[in-house]
Amino acid sequence: MANVQGVVAPFSSLISMLPVGETEGELADTLGQVRYQLAESTGARGQENPALDLMISDFARYHAAMAVIALIAAAVSLGVSVLLWVRFAKTARSDRRTRFVSGSIGVLAALFTLGLIVVGVANMGTAADPAPALAAFFDGGL
Repeated sequence: MANVQGVVAPFSSLISMLPVGETEGELADTLGQVRYQLAESTGARGQENPALDLMISDFARYHAAMAVIALIAAAVSLGVSVLLWVRFAKTARSDRRTRFVSGSIGVLAALFTLGLIVVGVANMGTAADPAPALAAFFDGGL
């Protein structure tokens, strides 16, 4: 999932390696400028800045990609869960081991599906309004 996301939005994939806590030097100055510009863009004034717009749009694409990937994975996981529950229901009661394995993995697949849905919905929310989340990242909140 992360590899596909990295292909779709390479800048945001690599930005997690940026030491946002840097306090001295040119990098600290640059990070301060980014923080300031993000604060301005999320405020009432919202001035035009092509570099900042590119960062925000890439961040939105990054989260939109994860939302799509997570929801596709959730659909696959749900299908696996259904197949396992059908296998559980069709297995004779005397075959306890097969029923146990099918039922257990079916439950785990269902729980995994729910987790993927949560990840997908959270990423959709961030993709819809990426600037505050990007600002939180640069402030060390993510």
